[in-house]
Amino acid sequence: MLFRQLLLAFAAAIALVGCGGGAEDPVQSAGMAATRASLVSGQHTFPGMRWEYTVVRTATGWNVVDLVRGGAVTAVPANARLRFADSSLALDVEGSAGQVYRLYQAAFARIPDQAGVGFWIDALERGSSLDAIAEGFVASAEYRGIYGSNPSNSQIVERYYQNVLGRPGEAAGIAFWRGVLDRGAATPASVLKGFSESAENQAMVLVAIQNGIAYQEPGVAYVPVARPGADRNVPPGKVVTLDGGASSVAPGRSISYAWTLLSKPAGSAAVLAMSATATPAFLADVEGSYELGLTVGDGSATSAMARVTVNAALWRPAEGRMPAGGNAVYLESEAGDYIGAGKAYLYTGADTLFSVTPIGAGLRINLTGDENWSGEFVPPNSQTRLQPGYYGNLTRYPFHNPVNGGLAWTGEGRGCNTLAGWFIVDSVTYEGSVLSAIDLRFEQRCEGGQTALHGRIRWSANGSTAAPKPAPAPAGLWTPSASVLPPSGNYVHLQSTLGDYIGGGRTYTYTGSNALLNISSNSAHLKVGVTGDEQWGGDFAGMTGMTQLEPGYYGDLQRYPFHNPVRGGLSWSGEGRGCNRLLGWFVVDSVSYVGGSMTAIEMRFEQRCEGGSSALRGKIKWRADDNTAPPGPVNPPPSGLWTPAAGATPASGNFVYLSSMPGDYIGGGMTRSFTDANAVLKVTATGARLQVSVNGDSWWSGDFAGMNTLGQLQPGYYGNLQRYPFHNPIRGGLSWSGDGRGCNTLSGWFVVDKVSYVQDQLSEIDLRFQQNCEGGSAALRGRIRWSAATR
Repeated sequence: MLFRQLLLAFAAAIALVGCGGGAEDPVQSAGMAATRASLVSGQHTFPGMRWEYTVVRTATGWNVVDLVRGGAVTAVPANARLRFADSSLALDVEGSAGQVYRLYQAAFARIPDQAGVGFWIDALERGSSLDAIAEGFVASAEYRGIYGSNPSNSQIVERYYQNVLGRPGEAAGIAFWRGVLDRGAATPASVLKGFSESAENQAMVLVAIQNGIAYQEPGVAYVPVARPGADRNVPPGKVVTLDGGASSVAPGRSISYAWTLLSKPAGSAAVLAMSATATPAFLADVEGSYELGLTVGDGSATSAMARVTVNAALWRPAEGRMPAGGNAVYLESEAGDYIGAGKAYLYTGADTLFSVTPIGAGLRINLTGDENWSGEFVPPNSQTRLQPGYYGNLTRYPFHNPVNGGLAWTGEGRGCNTLAGWFIVDSVTYEGSVLSAIDLRFEQRCEGGQTALHGRIRWSANGSTAAPKPAPAPAGLWTPSASVLPPSGNYVHLQSTLGDYIGGGRTYTYTGSNALLNISSNSAHLKVGVTGDEQWGGDFAGMTGMTQLEPGYYGDLQRYPFHNPVRGGLSWSGEGRGCNRLLGWFVVDSVSYVGGSMTAIEMRFEQRCEGGSSALRGKIKWRADDNTAPPGPVNPPPSGLWTPAAGATPASGNFVYLSSMPGDYIGGGMTRSFTDANAVLKVTATGARLQVSVNGDSWWSGDFAGMNTLGQLQPGYYGNLQRYPFHNPIRGGLSWSGDGRGCNTLSGWFVVDKVSYVQDQLSEIDLRFQQNCEGGSAALRGRIRWSAATR
């Protein structure tokens, strides 16, 4: 669509050239001028300056409201021209004024100056053509400065796309218009006019001119107007060049400038140089406000004085950004600054650890909080300590010029390779040779960039804020229903919501009867370990300065051990899963210590990984005197468990009998029987663990571990087992592998039908087992009968 619009506009432009529609065609020029004149609904003159009026659109035209002389309202037509004492306003934005404005901006990629656009509006309405004006623009020195003295047709077309439409040209469009120029079917001026009058450009420019086009009419005696530019802020020590070039007098008259330095800060020696030019300069040598006035004249009249203020002040935080007292660091990062990422940060002793140490005559400050930062500020090597004042022209510490000094602010894994900056010591106190207080501001810009990180540091060795204590638990925090918790004893209960990566959306409950619960504390750090059917680990750290956990709420926590030590931290992980980063809380509902050792705790927690909404929650209850022990093997064993068919195994002697179902990976669906006659059978026992090896025409190995509370295997059923040695030690474990095959995970059981020990040494055993690999239904089963007396 855009290409088609351009094509239609260019076709019209080329047709005009082909018909001789230039300024040299008086008949066509006169006709066009008459048409353009019909689009203008008369001239309306007002006695005051433009700023003394507001122009408001109505349903049929415009209302011109006098803001100074009683609010008089004058209604004018939609395409009126307004003349004020200092300038004119063309409201016919779809007529000749709009055409000239668009062409001017298209050619030179800038807002047209009022006198220039007024000259060309007048020329167009006096009979010149838009093509002739375009030819004049293309022949100008300003055009050559933008496009080059001899640009190629490709360069012309590509720059038109960028300068006029503000975008790269599409390949087909560039190729087409380059071809038009190459064939001589159009000139650069006619193509420029086509771009200017395209629907795409008209829509873009309309935003800027929809409320009228400011211009100056040739031959009108406008009063001189001084325009000294906008107020600005500069750093002290900078040469400030002013610019009154936007001032105006009547077209055709010479303008004169008269600048005055009206006021300057105490102690300043500033002098205004070249005060009779549009661009005088002065040195803003001290901090403070400089006020300057400008008048302009045209030889017969002089403007009113216009004022401009230059504030020479280095950055400082806005009022209210920092607390009134106490240690604090405030950072303010501009958009695009790599170090601060365009954000603002405030740190106080209530949420951050401050560490201030000397670096020669300077200092290093480290912040450990929700984020971690480090700053170095070093004065010139001629100083033996920091002094109040400005330290400028600084580069990155420690690679700085020692004559000037250096600085660096880094953190969160980000730092400048090179930097430029300054710091100001507003106040500093030493006790003897030791720094005891400082108030400092700084700025740094990385890699020669324009965006800055600013900061203020206020620190006193006596101004440390007491670290916070846990607060009362807020109402509404998660707590599990009593119906899902064990009625007594130690336990760890976990509830994972859907989408939580750590707990997998499941619920888990562990007690001393189904898992090992390991609880240890050191100072205000609690460590929890769960070794059961799953394995978990948790860390809960209180605020820095605490020597013991205390009842209350610990909130806004990050992942231990990468947490803010002033707030505390937590982490719960297990089954190979853990958060990279997290937010959470924990509540100590009750805790007891005897002689500095924890004897009981009841607590709950919540964590959310990676900024997500899904949560893992848990409750922990533990007492050191809880003696809950896991049950031993079930004896007699449950009925219906597998046992070899009668006659399948030898009637006497040692043997290992294996029966593998079809689909079982380990046994390959085969049945095997090994005795002392066809294999070497080795059986050993260590505590409650039995090891079996078979070395015959194939080799096999088995491990059978009882509960960790047993000193020896006992008769009975050991069920709900996992693969040894990655099993739940409270239940026991097993593993049977061989011929290079083994389970990654398994479930199973074994039954000790008979076992005897002589002087704590295994003397005989009769055992059967079943294992299923990887959650499958095909089983490997076996029976082992062994006696030391029959070896």
